[in-house]
Amino acid sequence: ALELHTGTGVDGGGAPLEGEGNNTIAVGVLSAQMGEALADCVYIGVLSGQMHEIATGATVVGFRASQFGVGSANPTAIGDSALWVNKGAGNVGVGYVVAEYNQAADESVFIGRAAAQFRDGSSESVIIGHGAGGLFGHTGSINYTTGTGAVVAGDRVILVGHSAAREYLGGGIVAMGYMAARSLTATTGHLSNSLFLGNN
Repeated sequence: ALELHTGTGVDGGGAPLEGEGNNTIAVGVLSAQMGEALADCVYIGVLSGQMHEIATGATVVGFRASQFGVGSANPTAIGDSALWVNKGAGNVGVGYVVAEYNQAADESVFIGRAAAQFRDGSSESVIIGHGAGGLFGHTGSINYTTGTGAVVAGDRVILVGHSAAREYLGGGIVAMGYMAARSLTATTGHLSNSLFLGNN
């Protein structure tokens, strides 16, 4: 069933909430359900931005996109489960399950299918490419119901390319190219200040 709501959030039964929603549109079952003070926002997709209570300038498109982004500021989440649990500020997530379990990043750009999927943190970063920075070897503590348990990784990383630095936990790295620095590992908090260019 399609629900279209403008001007205010809507609960699961379709009744308007008491909060305000200035210049806001929500399309989809339970989209922006908890909205109380939404301004200049767009929510499209089932469960999109469901738990957003107060938001300005959110652009959320896709099933479960930014669903649990309580307190997130100005997110752009486009894709199934993009930025699913992120509560940070100024993040852009575009792609299927991109930064899905990332709760804490601020001012970062994540683009590509499963880019940074199991990575928490990584503020002020740019991660682009299928599986780039995905941390697929660190999924043991993930709670797939609540979206918690992702491994916190370092900040200020630039990873561009398919699987670029996909298991790297440290910060301060630039890895560009197909599988660039793919096998590189480090502990959380390690600052590399390194540059890796080229394939593998």
